[in-house]
Amino acid sequence: LTAKLGKVYPVGAVVGAISPEVASEIGLSSKEEAQDWKHSAGDVKVVCGGGDAFVGILGMAVADDGQIGLMTGSSNVVVGLQRNISERQRRMIQQNGVFGPFPDAVIPGFELLEAGQPSTGSMLSWFQRNFAPHSSFR
Repeated sequence: LTAKLGKVYPVGAVVGAISPEVASEIGLSSKEEAQDWKHSAGDVKVVCGGGDAFVGILGMAVADDGQIGLMTGSSNVVVGLQRNISERQRRMIQQNGVFGPFPDAVIPGFELLEAGQPSTGSMLSWFQRNFAPHSSFR
C-alpha cells in the first residue's frame, strides 16, 4: 500500500514547507522580502490533516480517555477516545454502525471510536423544506 500511496503521516505531523512557487502564487513574501514581516514562505509549514469529525473533536476539547463529542450537520457523528481497549471490548465495538477502533487516529496512544447517522441533517432539511417551509429551525 505504501508503494502506491507514499508515506503515511500521523495527524498534525509536519510534512514540509510551502515552496517558493506556491508562496508566490498565494502572495506570501520570500525570505529576502520579509525583513519587516514575521513569517516568510519557508516558515509556513505544511501539516498532515485528518478527517473532519476526527479532528473536530479537538475543537470541542475532547482529548482524554473516555470523552466523546457529537458533531451535527449533514450527518450526525459521535466520536470518542479510549486507551487500552481489550480484545473483548473490540469484539463488542465492531457492530453495525460503530467504526473503529482506530489507533492513534488523532492523538498518539488513544484509539478513536465513531458511530454516526449519515444524512440525518440532510433529512431534517428536506422535511422542513417540504412540510414546514415557513418555519425555521435556525
